[in-house]
Amino acid sequence: MSNPPADKKQTTEPEKKDTNSKPVPLTLLQSIRSDLLVIERAIGNKDYIHASKTLKNAHRYRKRITSYHLHLIWQVFGEGPNFKNYSDFKEIPNETFEITKAQAVRLLQLKEVVVYLQSLLLIHLVKIKDLERAREVADNLVAKILEANKRHLDVLSSWVYFYYARTYELLGRFRDIRKSLFDLYRHCCLKRDEAGQATLLNLLLRNYLHYKNYESALHLISKTNFPENKSNNELIRYLYYTGKIKAVQLEYTDAYGRLMQAIRKAPESVSALGFRLEAHKLAIVVELLMGEIPDRNIFSSEQYSKYLKPYHALVQTVLTGNLEEFRK
Repeated sequence: MSNPPADKKQTTEPEKKDTNSKPVPLTLLQSIRSDLLVIERAIGNKDYIHASKTLKNAHRYRKRITSYHLHLIWQVFGEGPNFKNYSDFKEIPNETFEITKAQAVRLLQLKEVVVYLQSLLLIHLVKIKDLERAREVADNLVAKILEANKRHLDVLSSWVYFYYARTYELLGRFRDIRKSLFDLYRHCCLKRDEAGQATLLNLLLRNYLHYKNYESALHLISKTNFPENKSNNELIRYLYYTGKIKAVQLEYTDAYGRLMQAIRKAPESVSALGFRLEAHKLAIVVELLMGEIPDRNIFSSEQYSKYLKPYHALVQTVLTGNLEEFRK
């Protein structure tokens, strides 16, 4: 007789893990909640670098945040505007703000948290054009930042200064805060806040240019230096503003060099298209005033062609020497 076959050991294959599954992204309110708790923990551990990086998120949320988000936040942190009256108020499914009243009371004892929350509010009020309320929030927020006088607030503070100035500019009261901008600039110089210096120097130049006060703007740039460790976006703005000032002062070569630098450094994103167009328009005029013909490739660019038609026509009249068309 043949031996019976040996029993085969049953082997079970390990369950395959789904490596294709992606983590579910956090909702906006979950991200804000996480930021607040990170700020609290970082300040408690005196990890001010981590706190500073997290505080910057307030500005990064500017395009996503709505009145509904702020309504849920202010239900926990205290009274605010009636967000339901704003046109962008719309309930969003699955958006919840899971912070208890007890946690809120504890968090509000930190000045960093107060500045972070008020910054979210200010940015949104400017976006939806509730300018009078934005002005009140901006004034209060700038006072809080000066009172806190903490270095890890520097980067977020620079954005607050921008929205503070923008609010007054949209209200037609830009001149009213010129002295305040100078005071803030001196404050930033004294505590070596380079982010604030760069932002405020640009805001002062913008203020002067808004009222066509070119002499004062020229005097300002002759007496100040742009910070070495500058933000690229602020440097681009500075190059554009100083290029415009130099052009008005008939220093065309210097003006053209600054404008072309600004164009080269500007982001290629759609959001920066308006800036690049303004810089190109001014550069074209300056180049013509220098007695040179602009590179005509710029006029055939798909991105710029329809916006630069009048400038293309102007260059054509210069090339043909048609004085009548040039005057038109």
